[in-house]
Amino acid sequence: MPVLYRFESDLNLIITTHVGLVADEEFQTSYRKMFSDPSFERSMNILVDLRLTKSNARTPNALQKFSGLVKKLFKGFNADKKPKVAVIATEIFSFGLARMCEAYVANIAWDFLVFKSEKEACVWLQLPENILDNN
Repeated sequence: MPVLYRFESDLNLIITTHVGLVADEEFQTSYRKMFSDPSFERSMNILVDLRLTKSNARTPNALQKFSGLVKKLFKGFNADKKPKVAVIATEIFSFGLARMCEAYVANIAWDFLVFKSEKEACVWLQLPENILDNN
């Protein structure tokens, strides 16, 4: 199943939604595509919605490759205000994988936090609580 994303430029935001079982290769390909999209800017906040995923196939190797991609993308990036990445993971396994990813990307010029609720993530990103209603 896919990793969907949409840009909310007026909010300086990218929303990604993982749906169903997302294999490692699809995970990598989706994020490479998103990061190479002309609308992408490194200063954008990212809201990752894992509530619809069954990503129990994610491997530590895939998370390491993802962190390598992101480290390369953000190399030399300096901003007055770091972009934020909020991950919503309500399932125990998804939450654990997201926390593992958080550890892999700890040295990147962004603030990355994993939340168990949409409300907490939206408050932290200063977004309307209904931002995901259209997902």
